[in-house]
Amino acid sequence: MFCKRFMTLVVAVCGLAVIHAGTGSDELINMVLSACRSPSQFLDSSYTNSIACFRRENVDAESRCLADVSLALSLFHEIREGELLSGVGSSLAQYQNLTSNVFYSVEIGADSWLRWFAGVQYICSLNLAGRDAEGFKVTTNALSRLETVAPVGGEHALWSAYCGYLCKTNISIREVYKLNAALSLAHSGRMAEVAPYTNDLSAAAMNLFVRDLE
Repeated sequence: MFCKRFMTLVVAVCGLAVIHAGTGSDELINMVLSACRSPSQFLDSSYTNSIACFRRENVDAESRCLADVSLALSLFHEIREGELLSGVGSSLAQYQNLTSNVFYSVEIGADSWLRWFAGVQYICSLNLAGRDAEGFKVTTNALSRLETVAPVGGEHALWSAYCGYLCKTNISIREVYKLNAALSLAHSGRMAEVAPYTNDLSAAAMNLFVRDLE
């Protein structure tokens, strides 16, 4: 549900951080930033070929995770726009696999922004697949982990660009998880349980919540 919703959710986190991955990470990030500004680039073979090349040439975990979330963006755009170059089943399955592997990776830090970025994408994939109950469970488990972990680089330009590609309001990554939990409950007719997830949301996030229910 979240990705069905996330197309109306606005998540644009301002700021810029530098990720210290392997050689070529800046070039890859710049390519993804460009694709977020001109989304048709996500479907260009040069985009996916460049990611594959980067992944082959960089063996450290952070670089591989960066490559995987970059490829996931291409798959999401493919699904979102109905292009389905890989076929709906294979595209969605690959999207789920890439994002879940990064989200649950034991090779990157618990506080890595890539982990939490991938988590948002993974929730999108579950909701797109109609696995709403599982998406809610993943979301609430993530929120529990976020009580003790502060994502480092959460204002990374890639996160900001990804969210700007979809919508145009500033809310935090933590609020994305809270919104998904609240909307999952609301769409399940469990409004009485929503308050713990909406009480401390910003005005911008609450506006998104209300808009989604209209």
